[in-house]
Amino acid sequence: WDNKPGEDVFTYNPGITGRFRLWISWGAHGSGVHTRDARYLLDHDGDLQTRDDQTEIARADQYYFVGVTKGETEQKPLWSGLLDAGQHEFKETSRIVLRGGETGTGITADVILLQEAKGPRHAHPGLRSPVNARRNVEQFAPVEAKFVRFTSLATIDKNRHEPCLDELEIFRAEDGANVAPGGRPTSSGNYSNDGQHQLKHINDGAYGNGRSWIS
Repeated sequence: WDNKPGEDVFTYNPGITGRFRLWISWGAHGSGVHTRDARYLLDHDGDLQTRDDQTEIARADQYYFVGVTKGETEQKPLWSGLLDAGQHEFKETSRIVLRGGETGTGITADVILLQEAKGPRHAHPGLRSPVNARRNVEQFAPVEAKFVRFTSLATIDKNRHEPCLDELEIFRAEDGANVAPGGRPTSSGNYSNDGQHQLKHINDGAYGNGRSWIS
């Protein structure tokens, strides 16, 4: 975006409650155009028309990567990496505001990361392991649910291939039993309705490519 001093250009709306450590990032560029003092503010009540409840939590020099403060940088769009912006209390209505700095003509926004403020502080955020073709496990506190939705956002080779899942499993908290085989799957589209890769294969309890599902 064009950078205009003091003008809000983007907001993040986490929709969370509690104390979290915030990591921010931006698009770094050595052209000299990017603002050197982009401001990040926590708006507690979510009403951008009032500013008396806003607290500045970080400033970013978007000319550089995180941790770099001098020297030349490449004159092409690059990701900054993650900057630790500290621990903050969030309400469901809280918003993170990116506000134009006093310098430069360009300003960018990129991914943020929020982690519950538990235990000792670490120099780097704890990120989940990358997707593995053999098995991927997501663990979270047990919740009662009637439906589970899976969304595929991308596939390899720049989305040249259809999404493929061998088995979708859901484990009961009490005894760890896989309850997915008792469910009725639906999808937005199927590769085949007979032979291999049928929708019914996604939760049939059988492993292997021959019993996998392709969208």
